[in-house]
Amino acid sequence: MTIKSPNTKKTSSVKAIVFILLGIFALIGLLVLLLIGGFVGLFTYGMNMAEDEFKLQLKDDIIVTKHLGSIEEVDMELMEAAKQSGPNEDKFLLRVVGSKASGVIILKTEKINKNGVIVTESTRNLKLDNGQVINLPLATGIWNAIELEHTRSIQRLLDAGVDVNSKNEQGWSVLDMALTTKNKECIALVKAHGGKSNANQSVFIASGIGDIEAVKQHFTSGVDVNVRDDNGWTALHYASDRKIIARFLIGKGAKLNAINNDGETPLDRAIGWEDSETADLLRKNGGKTGEELEAEGK
Repeated sequence: MTIKSPNTKKTSSVKAIVFILLGIFALIGLLVLLLIGGFVGLFTYGMNMAEDEFKLQLKDDIIVTKHLGSIEEVDMELMEAAKQSGPNEDKFLLRVVGSKASGVIILKTEKINKNGVIVTESTRNLKLDNGQVINLPLATGIWNAIELEHTRSIQRLLDAGVDVNSKNEQGWSVLDMALTTKNKECIALVKAHGGKSNANQSVFIASGIGDIEAVKQHFTSGVDVNVRDDNGWTALHYASDRKIIARFLIGKGAKLNAINNDGETPLDRAIGWEDSETADLLRKNGGKTGEELEAEGK
């Protein structure tokens, strides 16, 4: 697992970045086909949705906002990107208007011959209207960088002034999110910059990062083992790729087949996060998938 949230799985940083890039170019292709087919209204709707999503992501990009200010407008320059792309190079251009300045974000992927081996490399730059070019991390913000397990982006963002002890909307710190990846390099990097965990503030965080002592302390303080968060997740959902924590929670009376808001049981999450050992533990103790429970009429 990369990030402890609904519908996420473990993925390497390289694969994740490739998937993002492929998704962007697939979106461009789809939008162009819609335009050619005459579906102007649908094309415009798709463009607006994509641009709104980019605008939302860029608000967390500390380097972009440092140079542009607050993000006011985002426009995908599809036709210009097509002109600048070639057989061995693809470009995605995003025109961004900020409160302080404006520019174009250029995401480029190109095939390069390195010692007889063809490799694909990606770069992301911001070209300001005054001509200045700023090299950007591939990830758009610290949370995205952690999710991608992209250490170079994490380093760049922390060096740029990202608060290493900032929290997301669920109260997870940067270190907490790094711990969920189980990526030793990411974890060490965040810790080296002074990152701290918020495991003592939430049984969900403590369970999700595998902090057994923090989990025990929560129960000593009277926390219900089956308490749920806003997404319907129990501590066991969060611990479904942490065998030691899962075993402890089961011993404390955790409901093996609690269903979250997405219809998932802890076993579903263990399978989704590809943790066969914890999945086996859950099954041996009576855990089932949401689909199995539905088939049984439960």
